[in-house]
Amino acid sequence: MMSTQTFQYALTGAFKLAKLDPNGISHFPRTAQSALSSLFVLYLVLPLKLLVSALLASEAIPITTIFILFLVLLSQKFCFFILSAYTAKFLNYQQPNFQRMVAALNWGEVPLFCLYLGFSILSFLGSFPAGLLDLFFLVYLIIQLIYQWFIIRLSLECHELTAVGFILINVMLSFLKIIVLSALSTVS
Repeated sequence: MMSTQTFQYALTGAFKLAKLDPNGISHFPRTAQSALSSLFVLYLVLPLKLLVSALLASEAIPITTIFILFLVLLSQKFCFFILSAYTAKFLNYQQPNFQRMVAALNWGEVPLFCLYLGFSILSFLGSFPAGLLDLFFLVYLIIQLIYQWFIIRLSLECHELTAVGFILINVMLSFLKIIVLSALSTVS
């Protein structure tokens, strides 16, 4: 079980990283325990993100579909971590740095969810035209990629282009996720 102090310390680090403060990475220890304990954030944030998306959908989404979406998103995250682990090992990055990266990326989901929630509330209120709202979600995607790139670069202590390579792995898995989800939607 995670202590309140550890929870607050990691959350502070995630928000410092969201402000592109390089000192935020020091809030994440280079231990396997840190990486494993941060997984609960995925189990907390991903369902909340899906719930917000389901509430904003124009038509009702069955709970089984939301559950399948959760499993697909979780699978994408775990595939990214597995592929990143092999890539980091191939590139001779130290395992403790990789464990720090996993913890920071998992905790980084919290500020990203807060931003997503803000955009979703704007969408729900209908205060912006549809075209502008699409632009907001594109900006959210760009912010997400920059934030993840920043975390990867700091935690692995790698070159900027190497961090871009890790982001490309994540983007390729996202495209694969979209293909799987579209295939599932045509089946049902």
